[in-house]
Amino acid sequence: MSDFAAQKQALRKELLLSRALFDPQISARASARICERLIAQDRFRIAKTILCFYPIGAEIRLFEFFSAAWEAKKTLLFPRCVSDTLEFYEVGPEAFPGLKKSPFGIPEPEPCGKPDRFAAGDLCIIPCLAADRAGHRLGYGKGYYDRFLAAHPDLASVCVLQEAFLFDALPAEAWDMRVKKLVTEDRVLRTS
Repeated sequence: MSDFAAQKQALRKELLLSRALFDPQISARASARICERLIAQDRFRIAKTILCFYPIGAEIRLFEFFSAAWEAKKTLLFPRCVSDTLEFYEVGPEAFPGLKKSPFGIPEPEPCGKPDRFAAGDLCIIPCLAADRAGHRLGYGKGYYDRFLAAHPDLASVCVLQEAFLFDALPAEAWDMRVKKLVTEDRVLRTS
């Protein structure tokens, strides 16, 4: 493991611990505010399809956002890890409680036919442990979203996180893909 990779891995461990120790009530309020900010975005209003993630651990709780999207007749796609890639499948409110846990412990949709398609400009909400103002995100270290964003650069990628995990700069390598927007409980930052 390179020094750079070791530095990122140490930072991941530190961030996971910090996030786990965060006051759950503060995190719940931050999640609610982030959902409000996402729903207020023009991109949400015009989106027909939204790529999402199912929050695990202390990730931002997006359930209010999902409900608002379904109520607005949006198509929500959730990822499934297949080999070293992400495939997205439509999940409606009736199927949502039936998502099955993957080997990573992440609730995923059952594959039904071919993965759903999405178009340039579709909204893509992405998790992270932390991000910096330039749009570099620190994920869990497997590179799924970096590979996905590299293959789909025209998506309107948005990373959601608590303000406490937004940094001026994070260690980033050439293959670390930037997101186009960051949404915290306090603000929306355009990164590109």
